[in-house]
Amino acid sequence: MSFVYIFLGGGIGSIIRYIISNRFNYSDPSDNYWPIGTLIINIFSCLVLGYFYKYFIDKTTISNSYFLVIVGLCGGMSTFSTFVYELFQFSAKGQLSIGIIYVLTSLVTGCLALYLGIEKL
Repeated sequence: MSFVYIFLGGGIGSIIRYIISNRFNYSDPSDNYWPIGTLIINIFSCLVLGYFYKYFIDKTTISNSYFLVIVGLCGGMSTFSTFVYELFQFSAKGQLSIGIIYVLTSLVTGCLALYLGIEKL
C-alpha cells in the first residue's frame, strides 16, 4: 500500500515541479540562462521536507502520510537530475563561475530552507 502513496505524492510533486520550472526558468535573447524555477522548487521541497520531518521523526512506525509527503511529494518535487543537467549546461557554455554560484546558492538556500522547516514553521 505504501507504493500507492508514494505514487500519488510523486505524481503531485512532479506536476508542481513542472509548473514552477516552466513558469520561472528562462532564457533571454542573449542566451543567458538562470534556472530560477529549479532553484525555487528545490528550496520549496527542502522547506516542506523540513516542516513535515519533525512530525515523522519521533514516530515508531512509518505512516502512509510519510510515504505520501516525504518520499512521494518531496521526492517528486526535488530535481537533482535537472540540477546536474543545468550545471552541465553552464559548464558547456563556458560559464563555470555562474555554475559554481548556482551550486552554492542551491546548497546554502536548500539547507536554510530545511532548517527553517524543522525549527521555525
